[in-house]
Order: sequence, then structure tokens, then C-alpha cells
Amino acid sequence: MNRRRLWGIVAGLALAGGGLLPATAVAAPQWYVNGSLLASGVHVPVTIWGKLQFSSQAEGKITCIDVFAGYVANEGGVGKGAVEGLGSYHCEAPELEEALETAFKEVLNGRKVTVFASGELPYEESFKEAELCVESTKRLYQCTGAGERKTQEVLVQLRRRLTSFPWPIELFSSTYEGVPVTRARIGIGAEGKTCYPTERGFNSEGKEVQVPVSWEKVPSGCLEFDVIAPQIPDELVFYGSLEPLEINGAGSALTPSWFSFNSTSGLLVSSRLEAPETSATGELRFIGSAGQELIIGR
Repeated sequence: MNRRRLWGIVAGLALAGGGLLPATAVAAPQWYVNGSLLASGVHVPVTIWGKLQFSSQAEGKITCIDVFAGYVANEGGVGKGAVEGLGSYHCEAPELEEALETAFKEVLNGRKVTVFASGELPYEESFKEAELCVESTKRLYQCTGAGERKTQEVLVQLRRRLTSFPWPIELFSSTYEGVPVTRARIGIGAEGKTCYPTERGFNSEGKEVQVPVSWEKVPSGCLEFDVIAPQIPDELVFYGSLEPLEINGAGSALTPSWFSFNSTSGLLVSSRLEAPETSATGELRFIGSAGQELIIGR
């Protein structure tokens, strides 16, 4: 969003009486529903939708039209809430799709790779030690001679993990290009834990360094989503926390409020690269789900 547009939005909201208040007027931004301060502890369901593009050094650009479900609430004088569900469609990932089609050419047998995003995390595999025939075409009862059997780990169960939801939301005051703004932090680690934990590892030169942990070790509450290519299948997890601008709508939600993601909104970790390196751009509109209420933060 350019500086002129942002100043115009701020000025328009101030004239309408629904703009950003001075930093000394309130301790932190809170949610308002149809112009009235939302009572503390009351949850208002919201629908969030729009197009987001994630640009990864490792995977290229991944663009989806997304629909999220969640709620907003004021707690302790602070605007909070959570994202509780995600649906995606019309996803495009040209670089990733081309790479997968090349790598799995024989498996695909001419089929094209498609992808979609989900809050469900990759399958959990359970293995068990078992006795098998050395010759794979034989059944176990047929392998009675010396050296005809072997012991190895075999996959006995494959099940989808629980989703990464909910992703907590919290409003906070900030600035953008010198303009006072409200941001929404999406993805907050439980018990104050960071969404970017690290552990000891080694770089390409063999030197010991701190590297991001695998997605399985990320605290609950952090933003985590899975990009899935079902034809292979292949799964790629991104995790972290994002801080988009929260821009207020107007009227009776005919102009909904929205979250604006840009280069200042933070980076995510790709499960195939050892650094936060994936940026998000785009806009997500949101309104109250039950009565199409205008939801603003100030």
C-alpha cells in the first residue's frame, strides 16, 4: 500500500469519527462492531477471505484464494481473537509444480501437479518391526529356509495429524511510513514461546550454527499451514507469525475492513530452508459471520 493511499484512509476515518485514536487515548486497539465497542469477553464470529501470495526463495510463488473462519473479542482492554479454519482454492504454484512434475515424472505418468493449502498438518507415520521374506513376491509361510527371512521396520499406520488451529490474533499499535496504524499479530506461541525456535545444526561448511527447528517442534498457537500436492503426494509446511496492517472499513460493512500483507508483515519459515525466508503479500477482507457486521479495530 502506498503512502498517499494510507494517509487518505486515515484522514477519511478520522472525519467519520471512526479513525485511529491518539496513542494516549487508549492502552491498545480494541474491536468495534457496527460502531459500538465490543463488550469484554464476547466472541463475534468472523469470515475472512481474499487472495494471498507467498514468495519463497526455496519454492517460488504460491498464490491461493483463501477463506478463513474465526472470531474477534476484547479481553483485558485489548482486541484479540483467533483464526479457526482455512479453505483454499484456485491455488497456483508454477515453480513448485514444475519442479515436482520433473522430479516425479515416472510416478505422475503425464498428470499435472496441483496444490492446495490446509491447516491440517502432514500425515503421522507409525512403524513396527516385522519379519518379512527376502524375496518380496513370496508370502511369509513360503519362506522357511535359512536366510529366506529378514527383519525390518514396516509402516503399520498412516493418519492425519490434528490441525494447527487456532491461530491467536492480537491487535497492537504501530507505524507504517511514519503514519500511526493498527496491526494484527496472527500466530502467537503458547505460554509466550517464540514462533521461531532454533536448535543446534550445521551449515554447508560444516560449522555449527543455530538453525530453525522442524515444523513438528513449533509451539502451538503459531501460524502453520501445509501446502499439499495430492498427486504425488508431497507436503510442504510453512510456519511463523505475520503482522498485517488492519485497515478499517466503512458503512454497514459494504466496505469491509481488511488485513493488508506487505514487506513489513514478517516472514515465515519454509520446511525446506533453514531460515525465515517466505514473505506474504495480498489482502484479506473480513466481516461478522452472523449478521455481516462491520468489524473495525481502533
